[in-house]
Amino acid sequence: MNEVPPLEVLDGDGSSLRFTAIGRTAHELTYCLAVDVGWAKASGEVSTYLHGPPTNFFADIAQSWRGWDGAKTWEDLEHRVGFKATSDKTGHITLRVTLRDANYTGRVELPLSFEAGALDALSRRVASFFEVAQPNTSLERKRER
Repeated sequence: MNEVPPLEVLDGDGSSLRFTAIGRTAHELTYCLAVDVGWAKASGEVSTYLHGPPTNFFADIAQSWRGWDGAKTWEDLEHRVGFKATSDKTGHITLRVTLRDANYTGRVELPLSFEAGALDALSRRVASFFEVAQPNTSLERKRER
């Protein structure tokens, strides 16, 4: 997976969210999601199988940059990785990343904080990572080569 550079996103406090492609088949991308909030670090393996990547989740929160009520959520098919975004009325977004171990015996939820103005760039970067890394199953793209 050397052709797909990892994506690292830093929040306003210096915490990081990192996507690293680790495997690809014709039907799915497997990637590692790592979170480092300074006082805690966690990572987990995720697959796009059936559920797809979280690109629509990040696009949705970017489009709602003025804020929203409640929480916006995304989880992978096996519920090992999840995102939960909430906003306040002053333009602050809290993104809680939930990671579960392979046996579902351990769970961690780590927060990242973003300003509303950073959401569009975050969404574009996540979409770009998955566009490059996603398996190429499109007949149109195969013809381009």
